[in-house]
Amino acid sequence: MEAGGQDDDLPVFDSVDEPVLPGDPARPIVYRIDQFNTTDFPELPDLASVPVGTDLTDQLGIVLWEPPVPVSMAGELAPFPARVSKTDEERVQNIAQILAVMDDSWIATEKIDGTSTTFSLDRDGFHVAGHNWAIVENPDNALWQMASKYDVERKLRDWLADSGAQQVAIQGETYGEKIQGNPLRVKGVNFAAFNFIADGRRLPRTQWPEFAVEMSVPVLNLPIPTSVDQALEQADELRSKVNPSAKAEGIVWRSSTASEVVLPDGQHAEASFKVVSNKYLLKHDR
Repeated sequence: MEAGGQDDDLPVFDSVDEPVLPGDPARPIVYRIDQFNTTDFPELPDLASVPVGTDLTDQLGIVLWEPPVPVSMAGELAPFPARVSKTDEERVQNIAQILAVMDDSWIATEKIDGTSTTFSLDRDGFHVAGHNWAIVENPDNALWQMASKYDVERKLRDWLADSGAQQVAIQGETYGEKIQGNPLRVKGVNFAAFNFIADGRRLPRTQWPEFAVEMSVPVLNLPIPTSVDQALEQADELRSKVNPSAKAEGIVWRSSTASEVVLPDGQHAEASFKVVSNKYLLKHDR
């Protein structure tokens, strides 16, 4: 947790540039420094005089908080599948230079607010995982129910048999009733794919099998942004294609033809990034 600066209008940020709500570190919200100088935080120093970059973790009493696991998500845990990266996308604010290397091959997809889901098949069998852990087979678990609903294991086995690969995975978002408060207000529970991985390599969309494309997150018709501000404005104005009466959480931009790009500074990066709507974050206390 760091001080944002010496101006009363500057916020206090956590390590991933998301302001933290006191008492609930998993639900970020913006607070100005002068708002921290209140009787709610008698132990705090005068933040107006704190140098930028000062670690305020102890003063704010920031601790790790884990929300209770819904019954539909519970189950016996196992190690996350091998040779599969955990789902994560860099925020556009942290990789702004990627905007300079985008071309017409890039597509915008809707970022769906649900729970991260990985289906993986390798020589050890079929695996179902959340963001950090695999889940032992359990018919009452929502992610295993998605595996059954979309016949994922059979589809992955068929693809693996024809491809010559040793391992395959499809990643996406499980969303709907009893998942993250169901912000899109949909009936039932669904799965939408955003990554297809073979032998540890994330394949560009043009190399996805047909069944993965059919399960894909919605594709959006948006112009390629040329600045971070434009990208954020697009996200703030976006309605969900899953339910147009609800706001979308944001946008994930991906190259449809490449898995990696070279940035202007010479660094290599995944050919994708996310743009999360600030309005959505404030509305849903994310």
